[in-house]
Amino acid sequence: HEALVAGLEAAAPGASGELSFKQITHNSRRRTVAKTFFELLVLKSHSMLDLHQDAPFADIAISLA
Repeated sequence: HEALVAGLEAAAPGASGELSFKQITHNSRRRTVAKTFFELLVLKSHSMLDLHQDAPFADIAISLA
């Protein structure tokens, strides 16, 4: 989990401080996408990340809590 958070800190220096799920899983295998999604949910449950999705099946915005 720490590696994912560190990656988000390094990759989100932009003005919004957000990444998208599609952005971090681009060209990844299905298994890797599923693992990443699960880790995001775990980090959200520990209040380390904020996740936002506008609609079902829409992209997920990820930001540090």
